[in-house]
Amino acid sequence: MSVVVSNGSGTITYQWQSSPNGTSGWANATGSGATTSIYTPVSTVAGTTYYRVLVNATGSGCDQVISNNAIAVIAPDLLVSAQPNNLIECIGGTSTMTVLVTGGSGTITYQWQQSPDGTGSWSNATGPGALTATYTPSSTITGTTYYRVIVNAANSGCDQVVSNPASATITEDFVITVQPIDVYECIGGTDQMTVSVTLGAGTILYQWQQSATGTGGWTNATGVGATTATFTPSSLVAGTTYYRVLISSATSGCDQVISNTAVGVVVEDLLITTQPNNVVECVGGNSVMTVNVIGGTGTIQYQWQQSPNGTTGWINATGSGATTSTYIPTSTATGTTYYRVLINTN
Repeated sequence: MSVVVSNGSGTITYQWQSSPNGTSGWANATGSGATTSIYTPVSTVAGTTYYRVLVNATGSGCDQVISNNAIAVIAPDLLVSAQPNNLIECIGGTSTMTVLVTGGSGTITYQWQQSPDGTGSWSNATGPGALTATYTPSSTITGTTYYRVIVNAANSGCDQVVSNPASATITEDFVITVQPIDVYECIGGTDQMTVSVTLGAGTILYQWQQSATGTGGWTNATGVGATTATFTPSSLVAGTTYYRVLISSATSGCDQVISNTAVGVVVEDLLITTQPNNVVECVGGNSVMTVNVIGGTGTIQYQWQQSPNGTTGWINATGSGATTSTYIPTSTATGTTYYRVLINTN
Protein backbone atom coordinates (compact mmCIF):
# COMPACT_ATOMS: atom_id res chain seq x y z
CA MET A 1 0.00 0.00 0.00
CA SER A 2 1.39 3.44 -0.92
CA VAL A 3 0.59 6.94 0.24
CA VAL A 4 1.75 10.17 -1.42
CA VAL A 5 1.74 13.52 0.40
CA SER A 6 2.57 17.04 -0.58
CA ASN A 7 3.36 20.22 1.33
CA GLY A 8 4.43 20.07 4.96
CA SER A 9 7.80 21.24 6.31
CA GLY A 10 10.71 19.46 7.78
CA THR A 11 11.14 15.72 8.01
CA ILE A 12 8.03 13.72 7.10
CA THR A 13 7.32 10.60 9.17
CA TYR A 14 4.86 7.77 8.58
CA GLN A 15 3.14 5.30 10.87
CA TRP A 16 0.87 2.66 9.44
CA GLN A 17 -1.89 1.38 11.67
CA SER A 18 -4.24 -1.61 11.53
CA SER A 19 -7.76 -2.28 12.76
CA PRO A 20 -10.06 -5.33 12.59
CA ASN A 21 -13.09 -3.26 11.57
CA GLY A 22 -11.83 0.07 10.25
CA THR A 23 -13.52 2.15 12.97
CA SER A 24 -11.85 1.25 16.24
CA GLY A 25 -9.04 -0.77 17.73
CA TRP A 26 -6.36 0.98 15.71
CA ALA A 27 -2.83 -0.16 16.59
CA ASN A 28 0.52 0.62 15.09
CA ALA A 29 1.32 -1.88 12.39
CA THR A 30 4.58 -3.76 12.17
CA GLY A 31 6.38 -5.38 9.34
CA SER A 32 7.98 -4.24 6.12
CA GLY A 33 7.57 -0.49 5.55
CA ALA A 34 5.39 0.18 8.60
CA THR A 35 7.12 3.59 9.03
CA THR A 36 7.53 4.48 5.37
CA SER A 37 5.23 5.62 2.61
CA ILE A 38 5.04 2.08 1.15
CA TYR A 39 3.78 -0.68 3.41
CA THR A 40 3.52 -4.44 2.87
CA PRO A 41 0.57 -5.77 4.92
CA VAL A 42 1.07 -8.99 6.84
CA SER A 43 -0.29 -11.98 4.89
CA THR A 44 0.40 -14.90 7.23
CA VAL A 45 -3.23 -15.38 8.26
CA ALA A 46 -6.37 -15.36 6.15
CA GLY A 47 -8.85 -12.60 6.90
CA THR A 48 -9.64 -8.91 6.38
CA THR A 49 -7.69 -6.10 8.04
CA TYR A 50 -8.11 -2.34 7.67
CA TYR A 51 -5.10 -0.04 7.33
CA ARG A 52 -4.41 3.68 7.49
CA VAL A 53 -1.27 5.78 7.75
CA LEU A 54 -0.53 8.70 10.08
CA VAL A 55 1.68 11.30 8.40
CA ASN A 56 3.55 13.99 10.33
CA ALA A 57 6.01 16.76 9.43
CA THR A 58 8.55 18.06 11.98
CA GLY A 59 8.15 21.72 10.97
CA SER A 60 6.34 23.97 13.45
CA GLY A 61 2.58 24.10 12.92
CA CYS A 62 2.45 21.13 10.59
CA ASP A 63 -0.67 19.21 11.57
CA GLN A 64 -0.85 15.43 11.34
CA VAL A 65 -2.88 14.02 8.49
CA ILE A 66 -4.50 10.59 8.37
CA SER A 67 -5.06 8.71 5.13
CA ASN A 68 -8.27 7.07 4.08
CA ASN A 69 -8.75 3.47 5.17
CA ALA A 70 -7.65 0.68 2.85
CA ILE A 71 -8.55 -3.00 3.12
CA ALA A 72 -6.17 -5.95 2.86
CA VAL A 73 -8.03 -9.18 2.19
CA ILE A 74 -5.85 -12.25 2.71
CA ALA A 75 -7.28 -15.44 1.23
CA PRO A 76 -6.10 -19.01 1.84
CA ASP A 77 -4.01 -20.53 -0.92
CA LEU A 78 -5.78 -22.41 -3.66
CA LEU A 79 -7.06 -25.84 -2.64
CA VAL A 80 -8.60 -28.48 -4.90
CA SER A 81 -11.81 -29.36 -3.07
CA ALA A 82 -13.19 -31.72 -5.75
CA GLN A 83 -10.78 -33.73 -7.84
CA PRO A 84 -11.53 -34.66 -11.48
CA ASN A 85 -13.27 -38.00 -11.90
CA ASN A 86 -12.28 -40.99 -14.02
CA LEU A 87 -14.56 -41.60 -16.99
CA ILE A 88 -15.32 -44.44 -19.37
CA GLU A 89 -17.21 -43.77 -22.58
CA CYS A 90 -17.58 -44.87 -26.18
CA ILE A 91 -16.06 -43.21 -29.24
CA GLY A 92 -17.82 -39.90 -29.80
CA GLY A 93 -18.72 -39.47 -26.12
CA THR A 94 -18.89 -36.04 -24.51
CA SER A 95 -18.44 -36.85 -20.82
CA THR A 96 -16.65 -34.17 -18.82
CA MET A 97 -14.11 -33.88 -16.02
CA THR A 98 -14.61 -31.15 -13.45
CA VAL A 99 -12.40 -29.66 -10.75
CA LEU A 100 -13.51 -27.40 -7.90
CA VAL A 101 -11.14 -25.12 -6.00
CA THR A 102 -11.40 -22.97 -2.92
CA GLY A 103 -9.19 -20.14 -1.72
CA GLY A 104 -7.00 -18.07 -3.95
CA SER A 105 -7.37 -14.41 -4.80
CA GLY A 106 -7.81 -12.63 -8.08
CA THR A 107 -8.58 -14.20 -11.42
CA ILE A 108 -8.35 -18.01 -11.32
CA THR A 109 -6.99 -19.68 -14.46
CA TYR A 110 -7.01 -23.32 -15.50
CA GLN A 111 -4.87 -25.40 -17.85
CA TRP A 112 -5.73 -29.04 -18.40
CA GLN A 113 -2.89 -31.34 -19.32
CA GLN A 114 -2.71 -34.89 -20.67
CA SER A 115 -0.29 -37.81 -20.36
CA PRO A 116 -0.17 -41.32 -21.84
CA ASP A 117 0.59 -42.95 -18.48
CA GLY A 118 -0.35 -40.45 -15.77
CA THR A 119 3.19 -40.15 -14.43
CA GLY A 120 5.06 -38.08 -16.99
CA SER A 121 5.16 -36.54 -20.46
CA TRP A 122 2.46 -34.05 -19.51
CA SER A 123 1.44 -31.65 -22.29
CA ASN A 124 -1.21 -28.96 -22.45
CA ALA A 125 -4.54 -30.34 -23.60
CA THR A 126 -6.72 -28.67 -26.18
CA GLY A 127 -10.39 -28.88 -26.97
CA PRO A 128 -13.62 -27.82 -25.22
CA GLY A 129 -12.96 -26.48 -21.72
CA ALA A 130 -9.18 -26.95 -21.71
CA LEU A 131 -8.87 -23.53 -20.00
CA THR A 132 -11.88 -23.85 -17.69
CA ALA A 133 -12.86 -25.85 -14.63
CA THR A 134 -14.81 -28.36 -16.76
CA TYR A 135 -13.05 -30.19 -19.57
CA THR A 136 -14.29 -32.53 -22.29
CA PRO A 137 -11.58 -35.08 -23.14
CA SER A 138 -11.13 -36.12 -26.76
CA SER A 139 -13.01 -39.33 -27.65
CA THR A 140 -12.07 -39.81 -31.30
CA ILE A 141 -9.96 -42.96 -30.77
CA THR A 142 -10.00 -45.85 -28.34
CA GLY A 143 -7.55 -46.08 -25.48
CA THR A 144 -6.79 -44.58 -22.07
CA THR A 145 -5.39 -41.09 -21.52
CA TYR A 146 -4.67 -39.40 -18.20
CA TYR A 147 -5.59 -35.80 -17.43
CA ARG A 148 -4.84 -33.25 -14.71
CA VAL A 149 -5.45 -29.52 -14.35
CA ILE A 150 -3.07 -26.77 -13.23
CA VAL A 151 -4.84 -23.97 -11.34
CA ASN A 152 -3.43 -20.50 -10.67
CA ALA A 153 -4.75 -17.36 -8.99
CA ALA A 154 -3.49 -13.99 -10.21
CA ASN A 155 -2.98 -12.17 -6.93
CA SER A 156 0.29 -12.01 -5.00
CA GLY A 157 1.30 -15.01 -2.93
CA CYS A 158 -1.21 -17.41 -4.47
CA ASP A 159 0.59 -20.67 -5.08
CA GLN A 160 -0.22 -22.89 -8.06
CA VAL A 161 -2.07 -26.15 -7.36
CA VAL A 162 -2.22 -29.28 -9.49
CA SER A 163 -5.14 -31.72 -9.35
CA ASN A 164 -4.84 -35.48 -9.05
CA PRO A 165 -4.66 -37.34 -12.38
CA ALA A 166 -7.87 -38.83 -13.76
CA SER A 167 -8.18 -41.36 -16.56
CA ALA A 168 -10.41 -41.23 -19.63
CA THR A 169 -10.97 -44.64 -21.23
CA ILE A 170 -12.55 -44.64 -24.70
CA THR A 171 -14.01 -47.91 -26.05
CA GLU A 172 -15.68 -49.09 -29.24
CA ASP A 173 -19.48 -49.17 -29.46
CA PHE A 174 -21.40 -52.31 -28.50
CA VAL A 175 -21.01 -55.36 -30.74
CA ILE A 176 -23.49 -58.24 -30.63
CA THR A 177 -21.52 -61.50 -30.51
CA VAL A 178 -24.47 -63.89 -29.99
CA GLN A 179 -27.74 -63.19 -31.80
CA PRO A 180 -31.09 -64.48 -30.48
CA ILE A 181 -32.24 -67.75 -32.07
CA ASP A 182 -35.71 -68.85 -33.15
CA VAL A 183 -37.95 -70.64 -30.65
CA TYR A 184 -40.43 -73.38 -31.50
CA GLU A 185 -42.54 -74.62 -28.60
CA CYS A 186 -45.98 -75.62 -27.43
CA ILE A 187 -48.40 -73.55 -25.36
CA GLY A 188 -46.88 -73.21 -21.89
CA GLY A 189 -43.30 -73.65 -23.15
CA THR A 190 -40.42 -71.83 -21.47
CA ASP A 191 -37.75 -71.76 -24.18
CA GLN A 192 -35.57 -68.65 -24.12
CA MET A 193 -33.88 -66.22 -26.47
CA THR A 194 -30.43 -64.92 -25.49
CA VAL A 195 -28.16 -62.14 -26.74
CA SER A 196 -24.52 -61.44 -25.85
CA VAL A 197 -22.54 -58.24 -26.42
CA THR A 198 -18.96 -57.07 -26.06
CA LEU A 199 -17.26 -53.66 -25.91
CA GLY A 200 -19.33 -50.61 -25.05
CA ALA A 201 -19.18 -49.03 -21.59
CA GLY A 202 -21.28 -48.53 -18.50
CA THR A 203 -24.35 -50.45 -17.39
CA ILE A 204 -25.86 -52.36 -20.32
CA LEU A 205 -29.59 -51.85 -20.80
CA TYR A 206 -31.76 -54.38 -22.66
CA GLN A 207 -35.27 -54.00 -24.01
CA TRP A 208 -36.86 -56.86 -25.93
CA GLN A 209 -39.47 -55.90 -28.50
CA GLN A 210 -42.10 -57.85 -30.41
CA SER A 211 -43.86 -57.52 -33.73
CA ALA A 212 -46.56 -59.45 -35.54
CA THR A 213 -44.75 -59.22 -38.86
CA GLY A 214 -41.07 -58.70 -38.07
CA THR A 215 -40.95 -55.61 -40.27
CA GLY A 216 -42.88 -53.01 -38.29
CA GLY A 217 -45.21 -52.36 -35.39
CA TRP A 218 -42.55 -53.04 -32.80
CA THR A 219 -43.63 -52.66 -29.17
CA ASN A 220 -41.76 -53.29 -25.95
CA ALA A 221 -42.22 -56.85 -24.76
CA THR A 222 -43.12 -57.73 -21.19
CA GLY A 223 -42.66 -60.86 -19.18
CA VAL A 224 -39.73 -62.80 -17.82
CA GLY A 225 -36.39 -61.26 -18.82
CA ALA A 226 -37.84 -58.53 -21.06
CA THR A 227 -35.13 -56.14 -19.81
CA THR A 228 -32.28 -58.64 -19.50
CA ALA A 229 -29.98 -60.49 -21.89
CA THR A 230 -32.14 -63.63 -21.68
CA PHE A 231 -35.84 -63.40 -22.52
CA THR A 232 -38.64 -65.95 -22.22
CA PRO A 233 -41.24 -65.24 -24.94
CA SER A 234 -44.89 -65.55 -24.00
CA SER A 235 -46.39 -68.93 -24.88
CA LEU A 236 -49.97 -68.44 -23.74
CA VAL A 237 -51.46 -68.40 -27.24
CA ALA A 238 -50.60 -70.32 -30.38
CA GLY A 239 -49.18 -68.23 -33.18
CA THR A 240 -46.03 -66.62 -34.55
CA THR A 241 -44.40 -63.54 -33.05
CA TYR A 242 -41.15 -61.85 -34.03
CA TYR A 243 -38.69 -60.59 -31.44
CA ARG A 244 -35.61 -58.37 -31.29
CA VAL A 245 -33.67 -56.69 -28.49
CA LEU A 246 -32.48 -53.08 -28.20
CA ILE A 247 -29.14 -52.77 -26.40
CA SER A 248 -27.96 -49.44 -25.05
CA SER A 249 -26.11 -47.70 -22.25
CA ALA A 250 -26.49 -44.39 -20.49
CA THR A 251 -22.75 -43.87 -21.01
CA SER A 252 -21.90 -41.03 -23.36
CA GLY A 253 -21.16 -41.95 -26.96
CA CYS A 254 -22.36 -45.55 -26.73
CA ASP A 255 -24.80 -45.94 -29.62
CA GLN A 256 -27.77 -48.25 -29.38
CA VAL A 257 -27.52 -51.54 -31.27
CA ILE A 258 -30.40 -53.75 -32.39
CA SER A 259 -30.19 -57.51 -32.63
CA ASN A 260 -31.29 -59.64 -35.55
CA THR A 261 -34.93 -60.63 -35.58
CA ALA A 262 -35.85 -64.04 -34.16
CA VAL A 263 -39.18 -65.81 -34.49
CA GLY A 264 -41.17 -67.35 -31.66
CA VAL A 265 -43.58 -70.02 -32.93
CA VAL A 266 -46.08 -71.34 -30.37
CA VAL A 267 -48.25 -74.31 -31.39
CA GLU A 268 -51.08 -76.21 -29.76
CA ASP A 269 -50.18 -79.18 -27.59
CA LEU A 270 -50.20 -82.68 -29.06
CA LEU A 271 -53.68 -84.00 -29.79
CA ILE A 272 -54.50 -87.58 -30.73
CA THR A 273 -56.79 -87.58 -33.75
CA THR A 274 -56.80 -91.34 -34.34
CA GLN A 275 -56.77 -93.64 -31.30
CA PRO A 276 -55.30 -97.16 -31.54
CA ASN A 277 -57.84 -99.85 -32.41
CA ASN A 278 -58.47 -103.17 -30.65
CA VAL A 279 -56.88 -106.20 -32.32
CA VAL A 280 -58.27 -109.75 -32.33
CA GLU A 281 -56.08 -112.30 -34.13
CA CYS A 282 -54.66 -115.78 -34.03
CA VAL A 283 -51.24 -116.83 -32.80
CA GLY A 284 -48.69 -115.56 -35.34
CA GLY A 285 -50.91 -112.69 -36.55
CA ASN A 286 -49.41 -109.35 -37.50
CA SER A 287 -52.29 -106.91 -37.14
CA VAL A 288 -51.24 -103.35 -36.30
CA MET A 289 -52.32 -100.63 -33.94
CA THR A 290 -51.94 -97.05 -35.21
CA VAL A 291 -52.13 -93.66 -33.59
CA ASN A 292 -52.23 -90.26 -35.32
CA VAL A 293 -51.51 -86.89 -33.69
CA ILE A 294 -51.56 -83.22 -34.59
CA GLY A 295 -50.03 -80.21 -32.86
CA GLY A 296 -46.78 -80.15 -30.98
CA THR A 297 -43.45 -79.04 -32.36
CA GLY A 298 -40.08 -80.64 -32.68
CA THR A 299 -39.39 -84.34 -33.00
CA ILE A 300 -42.35 -86.51 -32.04
CA GLN A 301 -41.46 -89.55 -29.94
CA TYR A 302 -43.60 -92.64 -29.40
CA GLN A 303 -43.39 -95.35 -26.76
CA TRP A 304 -45.95 -98.17 -26.77
CA GLN A 305 -46.68 -99.74 -23.42
CA GLN A 306 -48.50 -102.91 -22.34
CA SER A 307 -50.48 -104.02 -19.29
CA PRO A 308 -52.16 -107.29 -18.35
CA ASN A 309 -55.38 -105.55 -17.25
CA GLY A 310 -55.36 -102.08 -18.82
CA THR A 311 -55.20 -100.23 -15.51
CA THR A 312 -51.93 -101.09 -13.81
CA GLY A 313 -48.60 -102.73 -14.44
CA TRP A 314 -47.78 -100.71 -17.52
CA ILE A 315 -44.34 -101.45 -18.97
CA ASN A 316 -42.64 -100.37 -22.20
CA ALA A 317 -43.46 -102.70 -25.04
CA THR A 318 -40.88 -104.12 -27.38
CA GLY A 319 -41.04 -105.46 -30.88
CA SER A 320 -41.86 -104.07 -34.28
CA GLY A 321 -42.80 -100.37 -34.17
CA ALA A 322 -42.70 -100.06 -30.37
CA THR A 323 -41.29 -96.53 -30.78
CA THR A 324 -43.25 -95.48 -33.87
CA SER A 325 -46.84 -94.47 -34.58
CA THR A 326 -47.68 -97.97 -35.87
CA TYR A 327 -47.15 -100.97 -33.60
CA ILE A 328 -47.46 -104.71 -34.20
CA PRO A 329 -48.41 -106.39 -30.91
CA THR A 330 -46.71 -109.65 -30.04
CA SER A 331 -48.80 -112.71 -31.07
CA THR A 332 -46.64 -115.63 -29.96
CA ALA A 333 -49.00 -116.76 -27.18
CA THR A 334 -52.73 -116.76 -26.64
CA GLY A 335 -54.27 -114.28 -24.24
CA THR A 336 -55.36 -110.67 -23.92
CA THR A 337 -52.96 -107.77 -23.50
CA TYR A 338 -53.77 -104.07 -23.25
CA TYR A 339 -51.72 -101.47 -25.11
CA ARG A 340 -51.39 -97.71 -25.05
CA VAL A 341 -48.84 -95.28 -26.50
CA LEU A 342 -47.05 -92.37 -24.80
CA ILE A 343 -46.44 -89.48 -27.24
CA ASN A 344 -43.99 -86.69 -26.55
CA THR A 345 -42.29 -83.92 -28.46
CA ASN A 346 -39.16 -82.03 -27.53
